[in-house]
Amino acid sequence: MQSFTGDPRAIGGYAPLTDARRAKVFVFERQRVLKDDMLVVKVLGIETREAASSLTGREIFVPRDRLPAPSADEFYYDDLVGLEAVSVDGRAVGRVAAVSSYGAATFSRSRPRAAANRCCCRSPGRSRRRLISPRARSWSSRPR
Repeated sequence: MQSFTGDPRAIGGYAPLTDARRAKVFVFERQRVLKDDMLVVKVLGIETREAASSLTGREIFVPRDRLPAPSADEFYYDDLVGLEAVSVDGRAVGRVAAVSSYGAATFSRSRPRAAANRCCCRSPGRSRRRLISPRARSWSSRPR
């Protein structure tokens, strides 16, 4: 499995993990690093190769209340959803609808009010803006 925690091995410490609907619970009996952020895990109750292969492609999640609070200059992608997206010159252009990371790049999707080449998200109560640059397809921060 691919882990998106800072230390890939830390994912097991957030147990129990769930599917997106929180209908299925996953607990790791064992885990080892395969390479970088990829792990080989033994899931409690999954005893055969066939049962394990049925989990291929399944997303599993850490319940939000099990995550550590981000520091002042960090955020979780979910925290950006719903924030107002503004252009570099401060015009409101929409709201952040989703943020996705695909390894090599991070993408955002917004519900636009108007087209804009670059926009940033205003995070209430924070002193920084997060810039979204479609060309660079990455997040960066700069002082307000």
